Amino acid sequence: DDLTNDEILQLKNYSHEKLNIFLISNKEINNELSEELKQYNIYLTNDENSTLIKQFTKNISYPYSVFMNFDDKLLISQSNMISNEDYFNTINISLLGLNIGNQVGDICLNQNINLVGSSDTFSVASNRGKITIINYWYTTCTPCVSELPHFDKIYKEYSEYIDVIAIHEARGYENNPEGVKQFIETQFEGFTIKFGYDESLDKTYTDTYYQKLGGTGAYPMTVIVNEEGVITKVVHGSMTEDELREEIRKELSE
Repeated sequence: DDLTNDEILQLKNYSHEKLNIFLISNKEINNELSEELKQYNIYLTNDENSTLIKQFTKNISYPYSVFMNFDDKLLISQSNMISNEDYFNTINISLLGLNIGNQVGDICLNQNINLVGSSDTFSVASNRGKITIINYWYTTCTPCVSELPHFDKIYKEYSEYIDVIAIHEARGYENNPEGVKQFIETQFEGFTIKFGYDESLDKTYTDTYYQKLGGTGAYPMTVIVNEEGVITKVVHGSMTEDELREEIRKELSE
């Protein structure tokens, strides 16, 4: 699509000597604008057959944004423009030389998660200053359902210092969103933790937040992130109440 003046100004604000921005269009390039933007390390180029975008998504729709760090690790792949939040929480952190990823010691890869039954979203980046516990589950996973009461109990004990979000698996939620909502309302009545749901933008289910954070198909999975946004624990499988409490106490004592 044609760039607006506001979008051009926003891109200029992102200008950095270590950051190259490529604007790839399937339309004819404005050569005058192209020359103007080069001084900001912004390059306009043409991809008439949409060959490049097909490498990242099956749904050929514009705009589509991709960001790779110095190691060519794909950190952003989404069906919208890069936002200020994306810039400051992912791109700028990479430019500072900090590693964003899914391993212990990494800055946790950020993504906005839609909440079940709400228009609100949740993200690790917006929760800086508190410990964040991310738990992945789905309704027919017995170990998942069995451990969530522990998470709610711990949250109620330490709500001043922690936040907990239980993220439902993408395919199951997409197939039956109302069923998941009703399950939460009946099985977890009175719970105060947040419930969100994962998504697959290109419907291949290879681009979910679960997979970006290291999920390989086993549920439940828990990721613990400290106040600075750094991953301190990744658990593939269930956690007991005592194990979870011990992790929180360890974080609060440091």
